[in-house]
Amino acid sequence: MKRAWGALTPGLLHRLSAEVVVVGSRTSQRRDRIASSDSDIGRAARIALAQAIVIPLGSELTNSEREEAASKYPNERFEHSIGEPLVAADQLTARFEAGRTDNPTGHASVKAAIDWRRAGLIRPISDSELRALYPKYLLSVRPGLEPSDELYQDGLAWACKPLVSHLALLAKVTEGTEHGFVAFNYLVAYSDGQHGFRRRDVLPAMWSFVVDSLPGEEALEASLTAYLRDERGAAEHIWRTLIDRSSDQAPTAAFYLGVLLAEQGDIEGARAAYQQAIDSNHPGQAPAAAVNLGVLLKEQGDVQGARAAYQQAIDSNHPEVVPIAKELLRRLRE
Repeated sequence: MKRAWGALTPGLLHRLSAEVVVVGSRTSQRRDRIASSDSDIGRAARIALAQAIVIPLGSELTNSEREEAASKYPNERFEHSIGEPLVAADQLTARFEAGRTDNPTGHASVKAAIDWRRAGLIRPISDSELRALYPKYLLSVRPGLEPSDELYQDGLAWACKPLVSHLALLAKVTEGTEHGFVAFNYLVAYSDGQHGFRRRDVLPAMWSFVVDSLPGEEALEASLTAYLRDERGAAEHIWRTLIDRSSDQAPTAAFYLGVLLAEQGDIEGARAAYQQAIDSNHPGQAPAAAVNLGVLLKEQGDVQGARAAYQQAIDSNHPEVVPIAKELLRRLRE
């Protein structure tokens, strides 16, 4: 039976690691974004990274790896890395770029599927979602070309056609009751500026689609990715929308919004957002927001308000927040 754990907090990670080996993967660029973020938004992720045993996987082969690969795959060439001869990255990248002129609808669909991944969405993009997004991407590729079902299907056929070793720009998979698509991994990295390529922005249409069409939990996950990508406007829009909808994610969105507004120097906005999170009585976000509100009030010279906020966090009995609040309150009294 699948168990829904919710957010991977430091406490949950500690409990899990006592029983199982927790394995995860991140690109170096994604890891650097998390590590360089000094806000509370990425705090849990930074703690997880600090506790992890990191095993870097380089893109280039060592001499011993090359010899082993050559012995196991005598018909392959391994001058540089395993990736290129096995997955035909160069050929697929060239096909993707050529699609701007050769098949703009296919290129637009692939670009949308790439941005889906870059927006932090893990599951495949469904056919209906890609069908809704591709006209917006087509507009950025070939303005004036009217989208149609015929063009969409023709573009999918082009994108899903295997090039080498059964690999294509888009892999067709089963996604719930309909089929979905997954963009070729190398193209995601390519569009993100890895391996020396030029980084391309996620199209604003993707962030709009996320908040307008996806469930709140997926929109919240994407908002964190937007924040870490320095797409602060997109993140703020998603958080404000989730708050206005009074969704289940509203307390977390209010906390994140408070952090962002405090970073931007909007003190009154940050106070209001933290108070929204506190008033929600959410078991995790309300105590955390009380701590942050206390820090904010102390910085503004409101010692009495800070003391009350810290005490409210302590009264929550949250195992991770209480020690922090007690220490801050102790320093306040010195």
